[in-house]
Amino acid sequence: DGAMGVRACNALVDMYAKSGALDEACRVFYWMRQQDVASWNIMIDGYASHGRGQEALELFRQMTEVKGLVPDEVTLLAAMSACSHSGFVEEGRILLKRMKEEFGLEPQMEHYACLTDMLGRAGRLDEARKVVEEAGDVGAGAWRTYLAACRMHGDKERAQEAARMLMATKEPGSGGWVLLANTYGWDGNFEGLEEVRGEMRRQGVQKAAGCSWV
Repeated sequence: DGAMGVRACNALVDMYAKSGALDEACRVFYWMRQQDVASWNIMIDGYASHGRGQEALELFRQMTEVKGLVPDEVTLLAAMSACSHSGFVEEGRILLKRMKEEFGLEPQMEHYACLTDMLGRAGRLDEARKVVEEAGDVGAGAWRTYLAACRMHGDKERAQEAARMLMATKEPGSGGWVLLANTYGWDGNFEGLEEVRGEMRRQGVQKAAGCSWV
């Protein structure tokens, strides 16, 4: 039936897109008698994943403005990822705003982390921090992304603050502890490093396999 046809075509588009055969994916996409939201999501994400941000955003425009389809959280994340991969910071900010105000969708941790990553890579750490604060209760992943940006730009003071804020989110596992310890070690603050290790021992937190002290 028609629904099965759409699902089968979506699977084919997804296979081509994931393998980087975007021209083939595009041919199948436009050949389809009808596309659902998942069809558009696959194509937008395909372009985004392979650094073709302009084409991904043009597809998003066609989907929402020409076809009049309502995007979902996956669509917005794919479009924001396109902005991230291509350095379109302002476009990414606008998408998060539209997500809430125009499409009535509640941003999740992944959306906030994506915008935080965009701003962080651009060295706009003050703005990145504001995005993390806006994330509120879903912000653990965004704090982690912000911490990576602080380390990338050599901002030790902000990195330590980010690590402590990540700890305050009560994220499960030892990852936050290890990041905090590594931040102290990177800064040469061995007193702080030993303090963190001692606190981990007191709380019975085990360092996860694969993690190392930097």
